[in-house]
Amino acid sequence: MKYLLIGLATLLLCAVFFAPASLIKNGLESSTEIAVTDTRGSLWNGSAMLSMPGIPEKTQTFELGRLNWKFVPQALFSLCLTYQVELRAQTHTFSGRICRSKDSLLIEGDLKLHSSLLNSLLIDYDMQVTGLLEMTALRLEMDLTPNSATLLHAIKDLSAQMHWPGGPIQYRLSGLNHELSLPAMQGELGYENRSPNMRVFEQNENSVTSGQKPPTPLILGNLDQNGWISIGITKKFTELLNQPWPGSEPDHAVVLEVQEKLL
Repeated sequence: MKYLLIGLATLLLCAVFFAPASLIKNGLESSTEIAVTDTRGSLWNGSAMLSMPGIPEKTQTFELGRLNWKFVPQALFSLCLTYQVELRAQTHTFSGRICRSKDSLLIEGDLKLHSSLLNSLLIDYDMQVTGLLEMTALRLEMDLTPNSATLLHAIKDLSAQMHWPGGPIQYRLSGLNHELSLPAMQGELGYENRSPNMRVFEQNENSVTSGQKPPTPLILGNLDQNGWISIGITKKFTELLNQPWPGSEPDHAVVLEVQEKLL
């Protein structure tokens, strides 16, 4: 009997250790809209190609890229199933970790978005940018309890630091094409009143020391619980665009705003 139990335990451990990477496919496709193909390796150390439905009328699918993962056994002491992950595509990269506990999911890492991806999102607004948008110290925590019916309602916390190196941009306004070079910018993602938000400043202006006035934002963004995203630009930003706002509002006042149903 002792040898039988040892044999069964060994068989069970081998089955768990060599669990195929295709189990990731079953888990993701059953709970999300993410499609998984070309799985390699095991559940503990492997990779797969990920894609999801694209933006209607633009592309049928959006390639998320190849995801590589590696299990972190030490994290089990904190009762959290943790993987080191790296997602790579031509337009973006992410490296960090994913932690799954009983009722929540935590994603931490660094995200880089290339200008080709940014421009595909800005095409409806007749804008083109250059350079790489970096999000460092990204932290997204999500509630996985049954009460979290939608993605937005599942978000518990969100934060990140953003940086764009500046450079040439193109935009169209009042039927005319404009080109100019903007300075480097930095910003932050946050989560307040159950809504993700964004603030963008000129580089080195989002830190306030004692005795200094608060920095002046250039762009403000907010995603409400109904899935509407609002992007506003301030009077100061219109000056950087060589299209100064004629009103008497202060520099930090939002003078132009667009809204769109995102989710």
